[in-house]
Amino acid sequence: MGGAQTGGPRWAAVLLILSALLQVAGQEAADGTVSPLLEDRIVAAALAASSGTSSCPRVALFFSLTLLGVKRKQDFTPTVKIAYKQTLARMAPGATIIPVAIDAEDLGQAIHTVALFPGAVPAGVVAAQQLAAKLRAGGLNAHFDQRKFGRVHPEVISEPYLADSTGDTIPSLPGSHPAGMISVAWYDLRPDQVTAGKRQAYVAAIQKLLPGSVVTYKTHIDDGDWTGAGGNAALEKLSMDTVISNASPAALAKALNTIRTRPASFGQMAPEDGYAVRWVPDSDFVSPCDVRTALKLTGILAFMPNCDRQTTTAYLAAIKASLPSDVATTVVSATRVSSGCQVVTSSSYPDSRHTPALTLARRLVPTPYPLGGKTFGSGSSYPAFLVEGDVSTGKQHDVVTSKFVLLTSATATGPTTGKGSAAPIPGNSFVKYEFKLQPAKCLL
Repeated sequence: MGGAQTGGPRWAAVLLILSALLQVAGQEAADGTVSPLLEDRIVAAALAASSGTSSCPRVALFFSLTLLGVKRKQDFTPTVKIAYKQTLARMAPGATIIPVAIDAEDLGQAIHTVALFPGAVPAGVVAAQQLAAKLRAGGLNAHFDQRKFGRVHPEVISEPYLADSTGDTIPSLPGSHPAGMISVAWYDLRPDQVTAGKRQAYVAAIQKLLPGSVVTYKTHIDDGDWTGAGGNAALEKLSMDTVISNASPAALAKALNTIRTRPASFGQMAPEDGYAVRWVPDSDFVSPCDVRTALKLTGILAFMPNCDRQTTTAYLAAIKASLPSDVATTVVSATRVSSGCQVVTSSSYPDSRHTPALTLARRLVPTPYPLGGKTFGSGSSYPAFLVEGDVSTGKQHDVVTSKFVLLTSATATGPTTGKGSAAPIPGNSFVKYEFKLQPAKCLL
């Protein structure tokens, strides 16, 4: 990593990220034997930093698969790792597969893995659920080349959660909630002996440990090395992929630790490595990276007799010059009104910038002649005024409005008297207005 310091600001950001990568992504070890795998996480962090998406939440699925043919950690070579990632990529098209840790399990090696799903969060949740269903369905040996991996079975399969580019859960985003996730295997009972009553008792015990919590689970079969070279259904174990919610993160973490250290409430039970408190998107979750700020400005070109293309083109150019360079702006409508030509523009920001956009609207809209210049400024025959700025970002919505009176003529009729005329903008904004003639002051 010594050369990474010379790559500029983005590499500096990556180096800051790396301190967090020393922790196993999105999960914790039950027995302290887990060794982090950093290479793929470093690459993922660098790619996200270069694209400016490091903080964008992705849907993730954590799982741990034991490869009985990979006997030692050093046997998980780069070639084997590439084949492992390619196999999972075929099972979950479009997902990014990141091996995050390795530990000894069942006389083989368990590969702790995060699958990250691109795009909108709802679609990512569906894709993650589909992969989880494939992992739980059994028959993984049909997907994995046993000449490279030996027999393959899952140890842990989480539920979809929100993660950063390296697989670490992102906490406390609006529209998400914490959930404790842990997998516990029934070691002294066959799967068919884990009756509905025993499962209900398992759930009830957790709810007693954490009153008010909601406990759900899904199951998978663990057919570890003890079942023999070809597997033996009579020796398979049932694992409960458990999710606990409706509690604070601290309470969930405490409950997970209790389950991890005292799992034998129903006989010989064992927790698997990979338990963690993760944050799960609610059904109405909206990613802050999917939300873009929109700014709609309503302007009036005073006294403009028509709203032709030349006029709107010049006005659009003046509006664009007042906005950030990465904001896309178009003309929505151009309509002749009593006070001139009314032009509505729509500006789309590439990301969420509600506060800066609102600050800009609050500056431009109340200001006389906000666009300036010869074409639309105070000396123009058709000066421009902004009468409304509408800023929206997701559920945030703010509107700024202004009214103006434009003096069109003034004539003195005496030392302290005079008459004048004015035009309200918008045309229907003032019913009555009055003038006050101020005596001139001459400085000699």
